[in-house]
Amino acid sequence: MEWGNASDITSAGCNIIMASAAIYAAYNAKSWFSQRSHTKGFDKAEEIIAKIDNYVRFANGSLADLKSTFETLDGITNWLAQPDINLKKKYGTLAEEHRLQNILIEELKEEVNLIERWSIKVKNKSVIDINLRLLSLIHTFAHDTYLKASTAIDYITNKSKSDFDEIFTEFKGNFNNFQSNLDYLNNVYEEFKGKKFTFFFKVK
Repeated sequence: MEWGNASDITSAGCNIIMASAAIYAAYNAKSWFSQRSHTKGFDKAEEIIAKIDNYVRFANGSLADLKSTFETLDGITNWLAQPDINLKKKYGTLAEEHRLQNILIEELKEEVNLIERWSIKVKNKSVIDINLRLLSLIHTFAHDTYLKASTAIDYITNKSKSDFDEIFTEFKGNFNNFQSNLDYLNNVYEEFKGKKFTFFFKVK
């Protein structure tokens, strides 16, 4: 065997080994990226579930504050309590809290819509959607209710009892809508929280 031929054979063998190593590395890289994508996707899916749980708790916690606001305004309209101008700012601040909460819910809706880019498929999306729609509606009613309360305090402190009574009637309408939608949310949330993680998400 000539030296040149032996060198060629060795070179060819090295090329085969290098090519095999490159293929193996590419396969491992693809596998790593796929695994990484799934891991990231499941992390985001877990966050979605946790955020819905937290947002429902926040909505239910809001009921006590709104009931207190109702009692305050009811006392004023029946001359059982004196109006406090400081309540105007307080109710305006609470209205803003619910507006900001609604922004967070809209962002979460977008997270649900975009999660499939992480190789995670959303199943039974309608169960998630109805909880988010109701949360959005509830915070809209809460926001509007507090704005009515703030306006009512402004009217009564400016000695306009008839205007106060009119806006208080609108307040009660919004408050009733808040309560009825919160009750509906709690009913559908029972179905949501009773489902396993795999009911909502799977690997694509």
